[in-house]
Parts: sequence; C-alpha cells; structure tokens
Amino acid sequence: MSPRPAIPARPFYANLRRALIGSYVVVAVSLCAAAIAYSAQDRTERIADAIRNATTLARALDEHVRRTFDAVDVLLADVATRITEEGGIPQVSEGRVHRTLRAKQELLPQVNGMFVYGPDSILYAGSSRVPSPRLDGSATEYVKAHRSDTTPSLFVGLPQPSPVSGLPTLPTTRRIAGPGDSFGGVVGASLDPRRLEAFYRDLGLASSQSLALMRADGMLLLRIPRSPDFEPGADLSGTPLFTEGINKAAIGAVRYAGAIDGLEKIIAYRSIPDPPLVVAVSHDVAEILAPWRRNAKKIAAGVTGALAALFAPTSSASTSPSGASRAPCWRARSRSPSPGWRTGR
Repeated sequence: MSPRPAIPARPFYANLRRALIGSYVVVAVSLCAAAIAYSAQDRTERIADAIRNATTLARALDEHVRRTFDAVDVLLADVATRITEEGGIPQVSEGRVHRTLRAKQELLPQVNGMFVYGPDSILYAGSSRVPSPRLDGSATEYVKAHRSDTTPSLFVGLPQPSPVSGLPTLPTTRRIAGPGDSFGGVVGASLDPRRLEAFYRDLGLASSQSLALMRADGMLLLRIPRSPDFEPGADLSGTPLFTEGINKAAIGAVRYAGAIDGLEKIIAYRSIPDPPLVVAVSHDVAEILAPWRRNAKKIAAGVTGALAALFAPTSSASTSPSGASRAPCWRARSRSPSPGWRTGR
C-alpha cells in the first residue's frame, strides 16, 4: 500500500482573508479620519461664524453709541459755552438756564432731563421745574470728576435714579469753565437707559447673546438682557475682557470662562475714545456649539453603522466552515481508488 500523500498547504485563502481584512481596516481608518476632520472643521467654522457675527453687532453698537453721545455732547458743549460767555453762574438767571435746558431737551428724545450745577457744587437749574431743589452735588461722582479735571470732555456717570424726578438715568455731563479756567459748574443730561435698551432689543439677539456698555475703567453701565450677576456699576476691569483684550487692543475678541457665572463665552468688543467707553457683544460657547454636537452625534452613529456593515463579511468569512471542509473533501477524494485501479485496467 503506497503511503498517504501529504495534504498540500492552502495559503491562498488565508492570504486573501488577511488582504481583505487589511483593506477593510484601511477603509475604516480613512472613514473615521474623514469624519473627525469634517467634525473638527465644522466646529472651527461655527466658532469663526460666531466671532464674525459678534464683531458685526459690536460695530453696530459702536456706531449707535457714538451717535447718541455725540448728539448729547454737542448740546452740552453749547450750553456750557453760553453760560461761560454770559458771565457764568449765578450771573445767568435760573429761569434763563431753565428755558435753555428745556429747549435743548426737546431735541433729544433719549434724554429725560437736563441740569446745571454751580461752582459751589449745588444744583442751580433743571429742565423740569423752577426753582430747582438746591441739592448738594459735592459727593456726586460726575461733579467730583469735573472739579478734579480741567479737561472739558464728556463724562458718563454710573446709572442712578434722578435726584429730582426719580427716573432711571445715565448721567452725561460736561464741565463749565469759570474765570481763569477755574471750575464754573457742571451741565448734564440724563439719558434714559430704557430707550437704549429698547433699541438694543430690536437688534434681534439670540437667547445666548448679550450686549454691554462699559466705561473704559471697567464700570458696567448697561447690559442687555439684564442679569443679577451683572448689575450696573459692577467693576469688570479685572476680567479677561480687559486684561487680555481691551488693555492690549482697542478692537478685538476674547474667549474665556466667566468667573461669575462659569460660562465660557466669546466676546467681541470695541473701544470708543471720546467719551471713553467700551461696547461688547457676548455669545455663550455652549450654545454656539450645540448644533455642532448634534451633528457630531449623527456622524458618529453613521460611521458606527458603516463600520458594522463593513466588517460583517469579514466576520462571516472568519467563522465560515467552508475553508475547513475543503481539506477533508480533498482527502476523501485522494483516498478513493480510481476506476482503473478497481478493474485492473
């Protein structure tokens, strides 16, 4: 009996399987890399779009603030010059000053009152009535600012109720020059912050956006929408908005997590030189990236499904008995005698 022939090795199927698995791995890695690259690019573009949008809103806010305060400054400068040319306070009668103030106020609907303090820091005249209450303004922020600074520039005080009408006001004042450039008093206009708020609301802010008007020293004057964490008069000079942004560049954008509310924000800002103010538009990063997160989850689910479908044939091939059954069949055929051997032919 002749010895049983050796079973030939069948490396072809094993090599083919390895080649297929390798190809699937390359496709899977490429698919994952493409999904990650697309998701990262989408995230970057959404952040960039948010910065552009905030920058555009900040520019619009800058223009509106400049127009508002420039108009007020023109009227205040005119009143201050007239009082100085006519001999100052009290040479100009209270009634005359009152009529001048009322005429000027009618030109500006955003102003709800005007006033003049004399060189003794006592309220001398107002637009609402005659005589005005003789209020002592020596401890008032804007009176103290003009007494210590001889520059006749516009000063924007912190929001406060009007001492006469009780209405909310944003005091905007100018120095009246006295003899020899001495302190001759203060002329001011009380801006109605509610009118400013109404204009800013009309800009159509998203729920995660906010606008802010600040002085260059970091004092918050106005925020839309209002927030108990950011009340008018809050000092923001120590925040990254100032330390990393405004103190380094007059126009720009910063991104940081707020120490007060803990929310990460993108803030676009613009500085205004005269009066020294800052406008800013804030947008919460979590809200900016919310659509991106939803898309990323959908992409991840799609990639997972594609990978599962891709590797299903490989998994089936690796567990298929067809490869194992071929060898026994071959061995069975090899052991079967040929017809010629059985007949002796």
